[in-house]
Amino acid sequence: MKILEEENRGRRKKIRVENLDDLWFLEKILRPGDVVYAMTYRREEKRNDSIRPEKRERVPVFLGIRVKDFKIHEYSDRLRILGIIELGPALGEHHTLNVGVGSVITLEKEEWSDEELEFLREAIESSEKVKVLIVAMDEEGAQISLLRERGIDHIAWIDSGISGKMFHDRRDEEKIRFFQEVAKKIESIGPEKIIVAGPGFTKEEFLKFLAVRYPELRKKSFSDDVSSSGITGVQEVIRRGTPERFLEESRIVEESKAIDKLLEGISKEEFSSYGLEDVEESLDFGAVDLLLISDDFYRKNREKCEELIRRVRSTGGSFRIVSTSHDAGKILSNLGGVAALLRFKYK
Repeated sequence: MKILEEENRGRRKKIRVENLDDLWFLEKILRPGDVVYAMTYRREEKRNDSIRPEKRERVPVFLGIRVKDFKIHEYSDRLRILGIIELGPALGEHHTLNVGVGSVITLEKEEWSDEELEFLREAIESSEKVKVLIVAMDEEGAQISLLRERGIDHIAWIDSGISGKMFHDRRDEEKIRFFQEVAKKIESIGPEKIIVAGPGFTKEEFLKFLAVRYPELRKKSFSDDVSSSGITGVQEVIRRGTPERFLEESRIVEESKAIDKLLEGISKEEFSSYGLEDVEESLDFGAVDLLLISDDFYRKNREKCEELIRRVRSTGGSFRIVSTSHDAGKILSNLGGVAALLRFKYK
């Protein structure tokens, strides 16, 4: 995410969405009552003097809408923002803005909270962090998944199309074609680091292919032995902690470590609390070092969460919104959606 301009004493910020992670951050920053300005498309207004019904074309317009609701559309990589038009044609009518990668919007708030500014800062910083691509492959195919700030994007499955071992004359040619397709897909994504994982020798053959045909990709790549290909193989790579050598500051790695530490504390009945009642008690004693909130709990209980965040920040603690797109976030959600790592025992 990039801030292009700031106006009205910082209350109005012009923002460019640069990657899919930015949509996640933007969803956390938006609130009902905010005003969002953007170029969009809307059907032309119906002419009053028209006798016959006319097909109205969608034309580009610049609108400002007062936000009523918003949600990331999972299958189209768009943040849909519904609101009432306050600037532009058809004042007072409803309109939905579809915000995606490359979109430029202006977001205006009456007042930016500390939590919203923190999310904005994280979004800007996250664009500079290393992104790791995981390729879990064998002779049947390759699963390509990207480890992002907000979780895991399973980008593509590429079928190898390699014939059985009895067709020796075709296998080498088909394997080269398969490797070429995988390499081109990786190149189009442009990751900083690549983990090539899987059982058997296919991954090593692919790395040799990269060394000859795509040396720049080979420099970014290393192999990892896992028992499966596909999404199962990707998940095994993450469980093994392989990405940590590249993503020490990655959100997903940090969240997994925090939840592991939380579970360890719960098992030993020390330095951990979970559930809203226990966490609030921990805050009363100033014992919270790190407040953990699942993103689904945050969406449903935004005002309460902002109160908790203010309290933990006032005592020198920090907070993290944990994504439920991976196992750590699901565990936290099942624990009630809110938990804390403590700096000292108080009971």
